[in-house]
This record gives sequence, C-alpha cells and structure tokens, in this order.
Amino acid sequence: MKTSLYQSQIVTGPYAATVSDTATYGQFRDLTAKWVTFLSEKRELMLVGFPMPKTHDIDQGLWSLARALRDAGVRIEGHIQLRGATQGDCNCREMNLVDLSDDSRSRISENRGPRARGCHLDWAALTAAAAALQARIAQGTDIVVVNRFGRAEAEGAGMRGVISDALSSGARVVVGYRPDYAEAWAAFHGGMAQDLPM
Repeated sequence: MKTSLYQSQIVTGPYAATVSDTATYGQFRDLTAKWVTFLSEKRELMLVGFPMPKTHDIDQGLWSLARALRDAGVRIEGHIQLRGATQGDCNCREMNLVDLSDDSRSRISENRGPRARGCHLDWAALTAAAAALQARIAQGTDIVVVNRFGRAEAEGAGMRGVISDALSSGARVVVGYRPDYAEAWAAFHGGMAQDLPM
C-alpha cells in the first residue's frame, strides 16, 4: 500500500499519490486529492460519475485526476477532450480527444460551415475512437476514463459500449457528465454509479 503526504493530510491506499503541484493540477489540486482518496477507499465501486457544473472546466478536472492516477502507477485508459481553435469559417471550436495511453490526439469535430446549426460532432470519428479504446481495454487496464456522457451516449451511441466493455473486463470506469445529461446518465446506470465528491 502506498502512502503519500498531501499538505497536512495523509492519503493512503492503492491509488495514493502526491498532489501538491499547483502548476500541474491547477484549480483542481485540492479536489484531486479528495478524488484519489475516494477511489482508494471505495474499491468495490466500479462505476463512478464525474459531475461538473458548466462554470468549471470538466476536461481539466478529469485530466488532473487521470494524471494523479498515472503518477501513482495505476494502469489507465481513456480520453480527455481538448478544445482547439475556431474552425475556419465555422463558429464552433475544434474538438479533439487526447488518448491517455500515449497522449495522441484525434479530431472528433467537423467544419459544417458558417450556416450550420447544432452539434458539429463527427460521429464516425467518435465511433472509431471508441472502437480503438475497446480494443485496448481488452488487453487489460485498471481504470477507464470516459470524458463525457453526452448527446451521443444519451442517444445510445458514443462511448456506451466502452463503459459496458470496461465493466465486463473488471476495470473501474470514471465518466464525466454535465448537469444537462444528469437524467440520461442516471437512467443509463440505474443506481449502479456513485459520484465523486465535489
């Protein structure tokens, strides 16, 4: 069992890590230590929700957690979403998935032009990213991070298969979601999940 000092707090457990660098963990430094402790103490909890209000950067929060787990030696797979620059004549910002296994990026948005309305998600790219992640999960991992339970997942697509496959493999799954999709997320897990403390 690893033990680490976090300010005046002792964090113990298999996921214990030192979370003290503000430059690395930013505004989520304190919460990251709380999340790591929570996951360490609740080893029986397989499906974990990562709720985040729109006023906070959910992707930075997930990255802080993933970084702490990786630093603690936890085998981790999954994605973090990264917003890029505005796409040419489209008013929407580019969306990329950062692969936690090798930090590579894959674009999951498409430029639909200045008159486009609605979501500019590239469904084919998201499906391909999910399939690649499922293949890696089959090789074995401890925790899988699903960056978002959003529109695609609420409609029965996206990363839903990833979540199911990861749980079936014995891996724990952390899933980010916004308040807009809290109801769909709850309907999906049917009481199986518990949220990280915020």
